[in-house]
Amino acid sequence: MNGARLKNKRKELKISGRELAEALGTTRTTVYRWESGLSEPSDYTKVELAKMLKTSVAYLMGETETPTLENQTENFAYWGDMLDRAQKVVKRGDEKEISLIGNIIKMAYELFSAQHNQNDNSAISINAKNNYGSNQVVVSA
Repeated sequence: MNGARLKNKRKELKISGRELAEALGTTRTTVYRWESGLSEPSDYTKVELAKMLKTSVAYLMGETETPTLENQTENFAYWGDMLDRAQKVVKRGDEKEISLIGNIIKMAYELFSAQHNQNDNSAISINAKNNYGSNQVVVSA
């Protein structure tokens, strides 16, 4: 996490370290440690920080120079809903659905990685096995 970005976005929105800590259920000292680069928040907390600070996790992590969300608000809502649904599946203990969700996430990550690491325009082919059989996804990069 880029602590300076976290601190700058917090101050830009006029949120005190104490207010941020309370909203996240942590201490002001912990927020200070994140901002100073002495520790890292969990992945879940990074998402919550990005929501609260109206930015993206990628910006807070230093992976992009664009601090604004632009059209990402809809993505937060969509993926937040998907996460809620996945948590319900886990609570039910449906192993087939849990396995399918894991494979979908893995496939999405592999597609994203392949698209961002590929320099030519050839097609990307990824096979993903799940409990319901084998699927093949072909995406043009």
